[in-house]
Amino acid sequence: MVIQDLQRFLESQVPGACVPVDLLKIAKSVGIRRGNQRNAPRGGYGHTPLTLVVDGEYCLDRLYGGFFSDWVCGGQWNRMVQFLAVLMQTVQNNNIELAVFFNGALEQQRLNEWSRQECSLRKNINSVLKHVTVKGTPPPKVWWVAPVGLRTCLRMALRHLNIQVLCTMDDHHQEVIAFCRENNYHGLMAEDAEYIIFDPPRYFSSHQLKLTYKGSLETKEFILDEVAKGLGLQRNYFCLLAALLGNYLLTETDLRDFYVSLIPGYDKQQTPQEDVIRAVVKFIVNRCDVNNLLTIGAQVFGSVSDPRVAKFKESVQYFLNGTKDGFLRYKPFPSGRRDGGQRHPPHPHSIHRQEIYEPKGGGLLGLPVPGLAVVPEKENGDNGNGSSSRGYNLVAPPQIVIEVTGPGSPQSSSRGGSGSGSLSPDAAQLEQALESRLGGFTIIVTGEHDEPQQLHECGENGERDMEENGRKGGESVTIIAEGIKEEEEEEERKGDLTVQQADLDDHDHDSGILCGGCLGSTASGSPGASLLLSSSSSSSNSSAASPYRLTPDVSWAAQVYRSNHTSQSSSPVEGSQDPGPQIDPNPLPLPPVPHEVMRTASERHQKGLMCPWIYQVLTQGEVKFGVCMEDESSRELPHAVLFYRSVRQYVYAILYNLHHHTFMARKAKEEGQKGLATEVPEVKIREWVYTKNNPYRTADVVDATPINWAVPTVQRLWFGSVVDDKKRRLRAFLSCMRSDSPLMLHTSHVPQHLLIMATVLRYIMSTSNGPILRKQELDAFLVTAFSPDLTNAHYLQDLQLPLVTARGCQLAALFMMGVETALFANDACGAPVPWLMCCPWLFFDGKLFHAKLIRANCARSLVEVCDGEIDLVAKVERCRQAVLEGLRVEFAHPPIPPMPGVGTHKVGPPPPYPGFSHYAGRGRGRGAPNRTNTHSDGGGGVGRMFSRGGQLQVAGVVVGSWGPNYGSNAVWW
Repeated sequence: MVIQDLQRFLESQVPGACVPVDLLKIAKSVGIRRGNQRNAPRGGYGHTPLTLVVDGEYCLDRLYGGFFSDWVCGGQWNRMVQFLAVLMQTVQNNNIELAVFFNGALEQQRLNEWSRQECSLRKNINSVLKHVTVKGTPPPKVWWVAPVGLRTCLRMALRHLNIQVLCTMDDHHQEVIAFCRENNYHGLMAEDAEYIIFDPPRYFSSHQLKLTYKGSLETKEFILDEVAKGLGLQRNYFCLLAALLGNYLLTETDLRDFYVSLIPGYDKQQTPQEDVIRAVVKFIVNRCDVNNLLTIGAQVFGSVSDPRVAKFKESVQYFLNGTKDGFLRYKPFPSGRRDGGQRHPPHPHSIHRQEIYEPKGGGLLGLPVPGLAVVPEKENGDNGNGSSSRGYNLVAPPQIVIEVTGPGSPQSSSRGGSGSGSLSPDAAQLEQALESRLGGFTIIVTGEHDEPQQLHECGENGERDMEENGRKGGESVTIIAEGIKEEEEEEERKGDLTVQQADLDDHDHDSGILCGGCLGSTASGSPGASLLLSSSSSSSNSSAASPYRLTPDVSWAAQVYRSNHTSQSSSPVEGSQDPGPQIDPNPLPLPPVPHEVMRTASERHQKGLMCPWIYQVLTQGEVKFGVCMEDESSRELPHAVLFYRSVRQYVYAILYNLHHHTFMARKAKEEGQKGLATEVPEVKIREWVYTKNNPYRTADVVDATPINWAVPTVQRLWFGSVVDDKKRRLRAFLSCMRSDSPLMLHTSHVPQHLLIMATVLRYIMSTSNGPILRKQELDAFLVTAFSPDLTNAHYLQDLQLPLVTARGCQLAALFMMGVETALFANDACGAPVPWLMCCPWLFFDGKLFHAKLIRANCARSLVEVCDGEIDLVAKVERCRQAVLEGLRVEFAHPPIPPMPGVGTHKVGPPPPYPGFSHYAGRGRGRGAPNRTNTHSDGGGGVGRMFSRGGQLQVAGVVVGSWGPNYGSNAVWW
């Protein structure tokens, strides 16, 4: 997409658009307090701190600590924590407040874009492994790939340092900019041109962020006024520019004909992106009627009836939603049903913010705000147009009318009038008015196409409860949204929205106000869409997501993508033979999720306290996994994500209470009770996994696997407070990791902070698909965890590795993927292992692991690996005993060396290290001694030449050189 190149274009081609700044100096100059008192600084500063929203997805390398040459080893976590501690101390000492966002959304609408990025990283990984195999040195920075588990480690480290961490839920970009505007933050730091289009208060480059030795925090700031001046565009037209540059809604393939008309001879692979950007800007300035999107669509695509015009309007609308003017305007979305309805109970904060576009408005951003007026409540919910207040059509743009009854409520004689109760269309006044009117209410939206039986059940149970709650609260509020006819629509679509007050007492709020019948029918896939909006989200210390956003099942962006792009997503991308992800629009059948479980998962997900996979599985029944450092053609090591699939299958069964459903179905079948389900519901989850044969083209459908004992329900695991509940949590976690053995619970064998590590190693050793680890490799993991050097960041910084091996890199990635999966299981089982005992820097460091692995391969005994420390040897032996307890231990064998005298012919896998003959075919304490020294300075043997490479000289001048090739030319004796 050309829009991804827009920021680089602005930085290099537009003078004055990007200037270097020092954030510490900017913080000193900030003296204006925030306008909202609730967002006042908590510290004792004399002035408001400089508040910045940081998109962590675009500064992973910066937060990791810049470029560490040994990142490929699996992650230097203690060094990362030390760097973050210094960075955050500098930030806090200079009156700067940060909120760091990570992407926790599935974002199915961006799946094509995400898959392309992951495939690009896969190419980098192939280059890295080839480089490490041939040269045995760390790869160059240009191939940097985030180590496995980096996002998890960053969330934990920032939480440990008391930095606000948040995860997005539906649409990452929209929620980040919404949080910035809602909480009046001073600026945003990222590396994505979409944020420039959103026109934030201030925009800083995360890629240029540097903490210097002289005590400054430097980066570059994009001056948006200079950007507009350099492009020759008004800032109001940025949304139009972004739509015509191509994005996930309107792709470059859709715009190819348009680009050809602007640039004769246009070719996606050869035409510079700068030329495309200039041509589009010129088109907008000189030839575009910016007051009407339909006219622009006709100019771009040749006809208003072209289906790409609808995509174009949706694309412009998406970017308008993130701008300041479009921030507080509302528009309902296409129906939230996924061919059968919303699967799960509604999530709090569940109405998304969206702007209304009127073709006859005054320009792109001269858009009218829906008229708001306070009027008396009508009898029986009649809105004057014959439509019932029970239904709400999530399609047409609404006119929002607030009706309040109760003491002190203002009155108005007409809906659109400007009486004393009218609300100002100004954004700030609108927000304040809505907060004052709806501060203590919960909004419920029900679909007008609900089945009569379901609505009848809701009326008998749910309305009675809500009436009782309304009596306790003392007021009742009704909001009616009436559809407005758009020019391009032939029929007027009408809807209304019913609001009733709910008691905000903690117990009532936790239990929810929707009746069980409604929850069950909605979760099981009824056509109706039930939404719940909590008014508490607008406070600064509450959830990160916008209070006017939809759950993933009914998010606007996802629905637009499914409705308009599902068929196009399978079409080949121009210039590529990859057909892209094949998205199935039909949801898999899943059992209902209890409301309290969904609410808790949502809250913990937003605050970054829970593995993001849990929320994705519960809300959408899908989860996606990125690529990791592994050889996709390796026969020695398994595919990391697929290797831990059985753990995830156990977790899926726990999250959806599969054992409970099985027990109830069996009991109903035995007793012959009518009206109860006698069939066990299916639990199938879609997993997006990269493999050589399936590079994200289709999702794997995975069945949940129940644990072989009576595991409690997820409610009991998460909310149970008795001692037995705590024991069952831990047993459920250990069962998922195949580690339910007595010695695992003995802290003398497995200290609490090493339990995650021990369970991962035991799972690796318990595989039935053949041995994976060699004995010295298992010892290297254990010695690393117990080493006193693990927490010494200065020692690890000065540590020099004589060699980096491809197998060591892949083992570290396999282990860290196991840690990620173990944390997923731990959170799903109610967190029996406290989060402070789950931090990876307590038991692993990739660089130290490599050093111990090289030492273990050369040492004669474990004592040598432990540097002669007998106490350390005893700890390692006890932990190894716990890991291997009850298992049929079988270690992997080293590769078979070639026959003597066949040095140039490859037999078996290549040796992983130079000088491998020092320990090849030899266990600790036995084996034939080494008969040759490939590192010797004397002699000109073949072994010495191959281990060092060679040079070609002509007349004493070096005209060519080559590096060593341990893979095929190593000499064996």
